[in-house]
Amino acid sequence: MPIDGNEDVVIATLAKLSRAAIESEIGSDAVRVVFEDPRDLQNAGSAALPALCVYRHSETRKRISSASVARNIVVAFEYTMPAASMERRVGRWPTLPLVWGAVSDVCCAGHHPNVNDDADVFALASIDVYEDTARVEYGLAPSGGDSYGMFRARLTVEHVPENISASDLYKFLGLDSAFDIATSFLAEAYVDEATADTPGQPGVSTGEGPVATDVDGHPDGLPEPP
Repeated sequence: MPIDGNEDVVIATLAKLSRAAIESEIGSDAVRVVFEDPRDLQNAGSAALPALCVYRHSETRKRISSASVARNIVVAFEYTMPAASMERRVGRWPTLPLVWGAVSDVCCAGHHPNVNDDADVFALASIDVYEDTARVEYGLAPSGGDSYGMFRARLTVEHVPENISASDLYKFLGLDSAFDIATSFLAEAYVDEATADTPGQPGVSTGEGPVATDVDGHPDGLPEPP
């Protein structure tokens, strides 16, 4: 199996639902880019913000039958607004809970009218969500005299890879197979036009290089998660 070009079905599904919910309920200006890995969003550049990162924070596993293993995955959602002065930040602050409300609602529902004709994509991806695990903390990340409004959130889901309806799922994600990302929705629709032509950055990019992370996989320089 190659180390490049693989698709994380769980994160791809949650990211696609999250973007659709934010754009339909708040507006396209509320999310310019959605990433599927940890990013140092403070250094992503104003053209990439507001941005949302959706990625695996941790996971455990349990055997549910002789042929199946369930993976309980703690998914991280990290959202950052553009840097703003005190005056502008006051007006933007209420947007943070609106964004998390849209994301958490759709990720608990498992479907959205603008995604796959409102089909139950959680059934396609074999995902069950533990709604009572949803937790968010809002905060500020300083940047000189300005600051970034942001939130860090966690949600636990269960995933049973053996139960995936492969052909339907790959069609939903725009893939020919599990390892084909050439026509991936994530590669085409999540790239911000202002930063997509940066050389050397496959898939979704802000134009930044690799991000230094702490031992838990979080970008250095941001407040610690809950």
